[in-house]
Amino acid sequence: MILPRVPAIARGYEDCNDLDALRPRYGRRAAPPDARLFRERYRIPGGGFMSRIETATRWRWVRHAPVVANRGRMYGASDPPCDLGDAAAFEGLARALPRGAVWATSHLRRARDTAAAILERSGESAEPLVEPAFGEQNFGIWQGTPYDKVDAIPGKPAHRFWFTAADHRPPGGESYAELMARTVAAIERLTAAHRGRDIVAVAHGGPIRAAIAHALGLDADGALAFVTDNLSLTRLDRVESAAPGPDWRVHCINRAPRAGLPDAPP
Repeated sequence: MILPRVPAIARGYEDCNDLDALRPRYGRRAAPPDARLFRERYRIPGGGFMSRIETATRWRWVRHAPVVANRGRMYGASDPPCDLGDAAAFEGLARALPRGAVWATSHLRRARDTAAAILERSGESAEPLVEPAFGEQNFGIWQGTPYDKVDAIPGKPAHRFWFTAADHRPPGGESYAELMARTVAAIERLTAAHRGRDIVAVAHGGPIRAAIAHALGLDADGALAFVTDNLSLTRLDRVESAAPGPDWRVHCINRAPRAGLPDAPP
């Protein structure tokens, strides 16, 4: 089914409970859409129509800054420092992320240090929640293996986009499917605790892929098809509405904010 294209002035209507709330957003550029005309014009084939989102808990995911101290070796759930030298990226993220948000990081210092660098540039004094469930996959005895030797590990199932199959548990570690289960449980718990708020989670590639897959109803293997670059921004909203439809709305995936570029979608 092809949905009608919604003009720029109508975007954001779903995020408001009251059309008057749109007036400060658009200012003199345009008048907010009339609710009746909006419903009639953008009727969806099949009898439904675009409805307002009554409550949205807005998740922004940021992957930590690059790690170079690993010297070409798999680091997974180990705790090397990250490179905080990309000032333009940190300034772009500070501009793009909402003020007054709930902040969360994994327990690993590359996530905690990345969050601190963003907050320093934003001028906010938030104290991030430390959430171990948002840590990277534990590869057990494989951690420290040079990347160019990972494929030669005996008995390791191959995967097109990852070090091993999603359901394979490295010796002494965890499978990606297990990572996804713990990540999703924490997402649901924090969403319930901070319903209707903005949540900024600074984490790792594995948990961010898991969050995207959860939003789209994909399994762990499907999650591994997503790319999550260092210092990229992903926004996923958990929505509640009287109308039927998905529970999650995807605004952007793997966006790379830089100073001087437009802010992330509101």
